[in-house]
Amino acid sequence: MKKRNNAGYSLVELIIVLGIIAVLSGLAAVTISAISTARATSAKESFNEELSTLVKLTKSQNKKAAMLIEKVDDKYQITYGTFTGDVTRKANGDPSDDFKDRANFTADTSIDTITLDRVKIMYAAKSSDTAKEVTEVNGTAGFMIVMFNKADGSVWSGDGIYTFNKERSNASVGKVTLNKTTGSHYTGS
Repeated sequence: MKKRNNAGYSLVELIIVLGIIAVLSGLAAVTISAISTARATSAKESFNEELSTLVKLTKSQNKKAAMLIEKVDDKYQITYGTFTGDVTRKANGDPSDDFKDRANFTADTSIDTITLDRVKIMYAAKSSDTAKEVTEVNGTAGFMIVMFNKADGSVWSGDGIYTFNKERSNASVGKVTLNKTTGSHYTGS
């Protein structure tokens, strides 16, 4: 009997293994993309729910209730609190400059801070405006305040279109639109 030297893999076995690795790599890329889309979509839905919570707080408990949105360590944090500045809109309809001063916002430590991660939130006051990252809306302030009018439900600050993109991407997964006049908000694509 002749002894064979089977110290390595045959070319056919090597090609089969490389093919399996290629297929699994392709599936991993699709899976990672799907997870990224799901996280950004979840952030959009959470943001819409937080707007509903703010409306309830404003109408039932505190007419000065407000929501501060800021970016901390590549994650957006939503903090509830009270706004003590001037809420009167300017003659051109823009929110008061007091909404650009963080000293006018006091956090409510009895309400948990909400964290939205793996998403990039863009904001435009009108559909014709160029969207900016939500933390760049007030120049270098690095935050944005959303506040409703208790009397009629209109929006004093933060009305506009919030577009939710995948993290580190411009691929949109949807929008939340906040109506200035009625305070209604809804999601869409």
